[in-house]
Amino acid sequence: MPTPLNKHYPDGRPYFRPPAVEAAIDELLGQDFATACRRAAITDRDSREYVPSEALVHLIRDARRRNDEASMDVLLPILLRRCESNLRTKVSSDLPNAEYIREEILGLFSELFAADGAGSNPDQLDFFEAHFNQAFQGLRIDIVRQEERKTLNRT
Repeated sequence: MPTPLNKHYPDGRPYFRPPAVEAAIDELLGQDFATACRRAAITDRDSREYVPSEALVHLIRDARRRNDEASMDVLLPILLRRCESNLRTKVSSDLPNAEYIREEILGLFSELFAADGAGSNPDQLDFFEAHFNQAFQGLRIDIVRQEERKTLNRT
């Protein structure tokens, strides 16, 4: 059973993972590490063994809580490659400094894992465990808009 999420929606309801994500996490936690890693590396979303990004976030956070650097060193790059693939299609190369923007987004996302459980928003990654695509989209849009404002201010 995965650890519960701590963050709450504005109306006071606690964040929760969709049942399919909960089931995927339960299944992964019952498998050996090599199998979980092999499955995490699958990029075909139609594969029965595909690991949802929400579940991958959970595995990484769990490894961090256990100070399991070896697991983090394997799993975090897998998730970052997924994110990098998303950014290649979602951050237009027509944008000035598109590559810098992509790197900035990945860097900030990586920092969320480094800060997980600490600071002023210790449960920020809870939203990524509940709604990964929506959370990553929000992060991406915020940074793209920031960079667009900087570009406008320079002209």
